[in-house]
Amino acid sequence: MSHVAVRALTRLAPLDGLRGLAILAVLFHNCVDATYGATDPLARVLTRLAGPGWIGVQLFFALSGFLIVGELLDHRGAPNYLRAFYARRALRILPLYYSTLALVAVLSALLAMPGVAAYLRDDGWQLGLFVNNFSRPPPGGFAHFWSLAVEIQFYALAPWVVWRIRAPRLALACICVALGALVVRTTCAAAGADAWTLYTGTIFRLDALALGAAGACFVRIESVANLLRKHGTTGVVLAGVILLLGGAATHSYSYSGFACESYGYTLAALACALVVVCAGAARTNGGPQQPWIRWLSVPPLRLVGRYSFGIYLFHGLLNHLAGVPLARHFFRTPLSGEMILGYCAAIFTASFTLAALSFEFFESRFLKLKPRFEPRPAPIDSAPTRASTGLTSTLAKT
Repeated sequence: MSHVAVRALTRLAPLDGLRGLAILAVLFHNCVDATYGATDPLARVLTRLAGPGWIGVQLFFALSGFLIVGELLDHRGAPNYLRAFYARRALRILPLYYSTLALVAVLSALLAMPGVAAYLRDDGWQLGLFVNNFSRPPPGGFAHFWSLAVEIQFYALAPWVVWRIRAPRLALACICVALGALVVRTTCAAAGADAWTLYTGTIFRLDALALGAAGACFVRIESVANLLRKHGTTGVVLAGVILLLGGAATHSYSYSGFACESYGYTLAALACALVVVCAGAARTNGGPQQPWIRWLSVPPLRLVGRYSFGIYLFHGLLNHLAGVPLARHFFRTPLSGEMILGYCAAIFTASFTLAALSFEFFESRFLKLKPRFEPRPAPIDSAPTRASTGLTSTLAKT
């Protein structure tokens, strides 16, 4: 029996660069927020610059929607479609995540951190089951894990949806989901829902994931993909304009204000998804590259993107469980602007170092198992029809 080949999993350099930008924005936002209180001019500038840094989460969500749904679209015909997807996601995320939680639990007992130990004892099951975004705000150090919970919930649902809907219709469905998230979030915000619920609830953050997923469908429609390649720079400029206009209308994306809680989230999601889709559609081998593609593909930024998952896990823990207590111990007054910059650099350096060591000496042992779960070719008479595309595969996520 003849077979239909599935696409090989490869990487696109500019998407790694976007991951690097996303984690740098999130780390800067969280570190400056933790040291808030200084009033000198530089500190005020840093606080203003760091405020919109949470949009890095929207960029991560848009990347996930694009990469995950793209991978699923390319492998729908594989007989091991579900098993391959879930096994590869589990190998990428679960070993480091659960090992980190176990290590924090041990350290909290050894170093006498009663608040951390009590949280893990009473509410740690929520972290373990990835439902912590439905609960009250956790203590500092664990708060940022809400976004991983949203990602895991998205992973649980996405394969079943993609399995049943072809790319053009799926793109329309994803756009409808994004609009639905906007309507539901705006309605709940107007009804008085608290900022934490609106910020972390899965249904309220589906716009970025859904728009990224729609982009994955678009780049698999050849005529649309050609337009995206031809006008990629225009698309990125448009994304910047959307982001700037949204910032002006939402007080620099103050995520606890009604303007941001309603349409601000969606404007940020649209801008992030537009950049991701243009980067994903761009040709990165053969022929001249657009300047913004070359900039996103620089090795240092790609390296940060390569280790972004570890940086994401570690930076919040280091920031709140080590950095803030040490800063308060050694400096009795609020940190100056120069000291805040040094603090951010220290947290980044420590997080990057731990993430690099973890990736090279721990995570890589599990990632080496991923080839065992490569999607297999499907018999031609049982493979679903897909929209044609001229793209090579862009859809690995490590």
